[in-house]
Amino acid sequence: VYAAQGASMQLLNTTLCLNAAGAAGGAVYAAEGSMAALQACSLSNNTAAGGSGGAVAAVRCAVLAMSDTALTGNAAGVSGGAL
Repeated sequence: VYAAQGASMQLLNTTLCLNAAGAAGGAVYAAEGSMAALQACSLSNNTAAGGSGGAVAAVRCAVLAMSDTALTGNAAGVSGGAL
């Protein structure tokens, strides 16, 4: 899931599993100035092989809000297995 620069996105009761990115944000990438909200989600076994944030990469985003969200088994090649 990609939140473009300045965009807003919300995930509610969503499962993101076994996603992969060659760079950052295996499941979710929140670009600069974007707003991303995840509520009651499950992000598991996602990978960012060449970057950071196996589950979620928030690159200078304005707001990243997460509640009741599970991050399990995610991995990244550089840093931040989950975030």
